[in-house]
Amino acid sequence: MNEKYRGALSLMSDLILVQRREAVLRLQLNRPEKKNALTSPMYGALADALVEARDDASIHVVLIAGGKGTFCAGNDLSAFVDPEESGTQVRRFLEQISTFAKPLVAAVDGLAIGIGTTLLFHCDYVVASKDSYFKMPFTELALVPEAASSLIVPGLLGHRVAGEILLMSESFGADQALGWGIVNRVVTSEELEAHGMAVADRLAKLPTSSVQATKKLLREPMAAAVQEAMEREFEVFDKCLASAEFTEAMNRFKTRKS
Repeated sequence: MNEKYRGALSLMSDLILVQRREAVLRLQLNRPEKKNALTSPMYGALADALVEARDDASIHVVLIAGGKGTFCAGNDLSAFVDPEESGTQVRRFLEQISTFAKPLVAAVDGLAIGIGTTLLFHCDYVVASKDSYFKMPFTELALVPEAASSLIVPGLLGHRVAGEILLMSESFGADQALGWGIVNRVVTSEELEAHGMAVADRLAKLPTSSVQATKKLLREPMAAAVQEAMEREFEVFDKCLASAEFTEAMNRFKTRKS
């Protein structure tokens, strides 16, 4: 653990490291052996940490990070074993991150797959390493977009590009993500942690009420539409999970992994 961080704020999960440095709360995905693929308990821990940060006036900014070479490989397949429980925790996390009133900063290194990309649309500043790799492979898995990405991606990139990366599940690199406005800055892997923390520190030192009011003004025009899009996605996503196509896609995926 980096020495510049003081100890854990609370033990949310061994797989989510929750650390505090002054007014910045740092959440680190910590499941490197599975490329930080998110399980139901991990979603729950992230949601709990965001609630704690929301309610603690001394926390001004939240920084979300992964490990070296891997930000997040998306959903763990185990999350689909009990879709009702997993869906509850995913919903809690997405509700918290999409309505979070304080600035959210993300530092991305390596893989950012599925939720590893879509959560970034709810962050206010994203820095990525040159080695970052983004993909939203929902159609490959016989699923549909999540986290209001079906609304946000076309609004950000237009329907043609959105179709390429959502309908065709095309991947893209850090430079393309920068050009599309998905990330704010691309740096080396060695610079990533320092840059992310510097941005978080800078935001944390600005007048809190002004920063939060500005974020609200920026996000509020789309807030209702984002929540409505997520509800539509949840409804269709649940139907996809019960489909024969999804079962076939999972079987193919497991065969490739074995």
